[in-house]
Amino acid sequence: HSQTMLPGFKDLAIEAARSSVAQYMFEYVDSNGVVTTYPLPGGVDPSDLRRREVLRFIVTDANRTTSARYSREHITQASALTMLVSTIFIIMVWFFGVSSFAGPVM
Repeated sequence: HSQTMLPGFKDLAIEAARSSVAQYMFEYVDSNGVVTTYPLPGGVDPSDLRRREVLRFIVTDANRTTSARYSREHITQASALTMLVSTIFIIMVWFFGVSSFAGPVM
């Protein structure tokens, strides 16, 4: 597991992961304690992220610990948009449903 201690291997592995599945990783701390930061897509500044928009993974093996921090901003924004659209839809269904049943009675 000491492969991340080799700078060339570490950089190659992280760039491969960032280009495929970990594109929202913005900070990596290797087992030597060296902190490496990366830019986020869209020019988002990591210091502007809220606490719930940051996900941290910690991997510990024997005496070594590595960690990475990821942005979840895109997930929270998509979730908020979904909740907003569904709320508007429910209000419209309720309004038109009540109107169509109560209207003929009045």
